[in-house]
Amino acid sequence: MLTRTFLFLERIGYRRERKLWQQGISDWEEFLNKEKIRGISKKYKKIYDRELELAYFHLKNKIPYYFSYRMRKADYWRLYRDFEKEACYIDIETDLSGDITLVTIYDGRRIKTYVKDINLKPWEVREEISRYKLVVIFFGSVFDVPYLRYKLGVNSRIPNFDLCFAFRRLGFRGGLKEVEKAIGVNRDEEIEGLR
Repeated sequence: MLTRTFLFLERIGYRRERKLWQQGISDWEEFLNKEKIRGISKKYKKIYDRELELAYFHLKNKIPYYFSYRMRKADYWRLYRDFEKEACYIDIETDLSGDITLVTIYDGRRIKTYVKDINLKPWEVREEISRYKLVVIFFGSVFDVPYLRYKLGVNSRIPNFDLCFAFRRLGFRGGLKEVEKAIGVNRDEEIEGLR
């Protein structure tokens, strides 16, 4: 998926990217193989070629920051397929005083849960999250990530793919429970009433 976008390149927006696709340039390899591209000067073709070579290097070496610093947050979904195996899914809960009471981290295979007054140690949460290249959350860029950063000192450099805003761009509204129902996800009976 990532090799099909040019949005991290300077002066390339959605419209210009679409024009590249319309010319049959649907990925980095096709771009690099073209000597000339309509709508791109010779100077910028050279610059973009160098950038794409760098992009290949960063993708091969699983370095998502190269892309996340150059892309709008709304486009972080493009990172998912290439960094899925290095992604984690996070949710937190807080009490009325604003303290974090629960942090749950799922990596696609196992779940780690940290509970206040039992095993919620900031350094352990930081260490666990630092193992990943991408964080997937729901409304977490507004709530979870700032709390994790300010309350537990979690690294804010890790790109955050926020499903809430991705679903909004697709026309879905409401919280996680409403979106789940709209796309046909049924919760187990024992967690049905949980938010």
